Amino acid sequence: MFFSALKLIFKSKYVAEHVIDNHIRDKVIEPAIGSILYTDLVLGTSEHSGVYIGNGKIVQLSGTGNIDCVSADQFMSGSTGVSIYVSCKDGVPVGTEEISERAKLYQKSVGSRLYNVILDNCHQFSASCILGKPDNENNFLWMLKHTCKKEMGVNEWRVWDLDAFSAQEKTNETSNLSTERLSAEEVERRMETKTKFLVELNKESIVIQKRLMDHLHSIPSSESRMAAWENKQAELDKQADRIFDEMESLSREIEELEKLLPHKETA
Repeated sequence: MFFSALKLIFKSKYVAEHVIDNHIRDKVIEPAIGSILYTDLVLGTSEHSGVYIGNGKIVQLSGTGNIDCVSADQFMSGSTGVSIYVSCKDGVPVGTEEISERAKLYQKSVGSRLYNVILDNCHQFSASCILGKPDNENNFLWMLKHTCKKEMGVNEWRVWDLDAFSAQEKTNETSNLSTERLSAEEVERRMETKTKFLVELNKESIVIQKRLMDHLHSIPSSESRMAAWENKQAELDKQADRIFDEMESLSREIEELEKLLPHKETA
């Protein structure tokens, strides 16, 4: 009886907060690039988080261990959450392009993590996009929120108005980078960001190369362990290939951006 009453109180509190956040407080039409997002699971007893990268897309670490790029509906799929909360400061969405770029790089070059609901989960992934440290201690949402406050200045979380966003998407054409007019300052800023991540990827490639060498020197003597060894070798090879491909892609993007800069005349 006691636990049933407690469950009812908790559920009532959850519903009340949902009504306030969705019908009384102001919502945001779209998160900022690099905003941290979360949605409630199991009536608010746990949560799922990710990173907004623009155009309605979110990069997340799923329960399967895959780093996926998903829509808002997919982000909430399989949960009891009906709202997505956005990192904000004084009512304005907060995020950075650096956080977004790091999330996209992790999704493309790493692809997966050894998911564990406590030790290696979605909140740690989201925090790694802020901090640039895949291994961090942000195991729970309250820890991630603290990191957001410290690193991004976040002081509140507001609901994403998905209906308003959908209506806006229908009336506004998504800008195309190939036709976008960019100032020299913006081109240089984007080059600087991409160059920074190219350096980070290079560091990751060195780590993977070392792991590959160490693995090659640990060939098992028994046939029973050979299959597991070969699977690990194949996974390391795939990870190395993904990183190499992303480094090539970033290099090409930097070269294309460099072409947009006005040529300086030499004396």
